[in-house]
Amino acid sequence: MDQGKLSPGEYLVVLLIFVVASTLISGVVIWWLWNWIIAGLFGVFKITFWQGVGIGLVLSVFAGFFKSSNNK
Repeated sequence: MDQGKLSPGEYLVVLLIFVVASTLISGVVIWWLWNWIIAGLFGVFKITFWQGVGIGLVLSVFAGFFKSSNNK
């Protein structure tokens, strides 16, 4: 095996760790910003961490729908 290259199984594990970590980090950021800015500014309810993760996932799905498919 060449040094520095990942096998397909190792690549999958690294990819899974990256996806989970980025999802959790974005959930923390959304949760913190919502509770700090939106709840304080508009007086709406505060959200939980898991609701922040859910909002992040929904936003990423919507962002995928609105990407330009123009490949020129």
